[in-house]
Amino acid sequence: MSQTPHNTPLFGDTQEQLEILIEGVAYQVPADLELLRCFQYLGFDIAFERFCWNASCENCEARVAPPNGPPDRTLCCQRICEPGLQVLSLPEGVKVKAVP
Repeated sequence: MSQTPHNTPLFGDTQEQLEILIEGVAYQVPADLELLRCFQYLGFDIAFERFCWNASCENCEARVAPPNGPPDRTLCCQRICEPGLQVLSLPEGVKVKAVP
């Protein structure tokens, strides 16, 4: 059985970045992260108690549009970011961090 070292960074390798749009605003996020982790990486306000992070509760459902596809609903804890992905609406319990 393989184990993950305790010193493994939460967001993995953050050197490779890609651009996604969240409610019309462009953000740079690490490649290969789930959307919910991207929101955390960006410092968004997240009601952590609402989310199971493993698709059981489905509370992280959001509306997204892939680069070459129609808008659709997705679970943010499962959806891996890809360049050009648009998040059209955030899940309830996730808010863009207010700029002071």
